[in-house]
Amino acid sequence: MKEYFLLVLLFCGSFLFSCQGDEVFKQPTQVGFAMDINREAGMGDRLQFDQGSIILASFDFEGQRVQGDDVFFSREYEQGLLIPFDPNNVIAELDFQIPQGSYTRISISFSTFDDFGDNSILVEGSYRNSNDTTYPVRFEFINSEFFEAVAEDDSGNNEIILKKETPVNAEIKLDPISWFQAVPQVLMDDADLIEINGSPTILVNEDENTNIFEIIVARLDEATETIFR
Repeated sequence: MKEYFLLVLLFCGSFLFSCQGDEVFKQPTQVGFAMDINREAGMGDRLQFDQGSIILASFDFEGQRVQGDDVFFSREYEQGLLIPFDPNNVIAELDFQIPQGSYTRISISFSTFDDFGDNSILVEGSYRNSNDTTYPVRFEFINSEFFEAVAEDDSGNNEIILKKETPVNAEIKLDPISWFQAVPQVLMDDADLIEINGSPTILVNEDENTNIFEIIVARLDEATETIFR
């Protein structure tokens, strides 16, 4: 009888501990997201981007945890969510409460909005040609595109630890330098110039400098990063 009573106590204790453990891993960590672009120079320091925007149609989070259930959620933006590229702007519509725990893999994916004919991706910068003349560069993309990136921390590790008492920011970074890296310099040097706001500009879109546009579009979903800090 005593042995039976002891087994009941052990079972109840284990059950309560398990429930408490499950509750712990349901407690949320505040995670905010910002979006930016690679602002470093490319093409032998001839090309650089410093501003732009993206319009999101959807945003998905998928996380695999050591403790507790895996986590998945998705948001749709029926009217599109316009986000200027800015590493210091935590986007209110992408502010989430995510269950704490050790994540062995976090995948962030999103798609661009294409319903109203606006630029779903816009990046602007400058290009210095082989004659050392510098022109503005403007890349416009109006269609839907899907992006996905496996998250890392600042050290490049895929394991992300989220703690309830420690709010976290994550930066999603697109890489227009990588998109343009496959464009031969001769194409950039010979690009048609379109006057925008009184300045001759290398405009790259479906109608202008289409030879460059086609190379870039084939690489749009490459080199996207998500860094948790």
